Amino acid sequence: LTPFTTFTELMTKKGNQEKDKIIEAFNSADVGVKNRLTLREFKNAVDILDHTISSWDIRVIFHQIDTQKRGYIELNQFVEQFAGTLEEE
Repeated sequence: LTPFTTFTELMTKKGNQEKDKIIEAFNSADVGVKNRLTLREFKNAVDILDHTISSWDIRVIFHQIDTQKRGYIELNQFVEQFAGTLEEE
């Protein structure tokens, strides 16, 4: 499994009762409430949710999400996509 696949499976296997916790972790990581997450902010959110994912794997995951190579991911877009995945369970 790739780091991205592992991350996706881990996050989507959480029960719906965990959805709010997951969304809050990513929203809380947005320092300055700019609707963007840098690699460091993304890592902080993932660390809150699961300490077993390595820093290197988090980096790989972040860069796979940041398809436009901007150095950040749009928080609202990421959370909306992610929340939709959680609700499909």
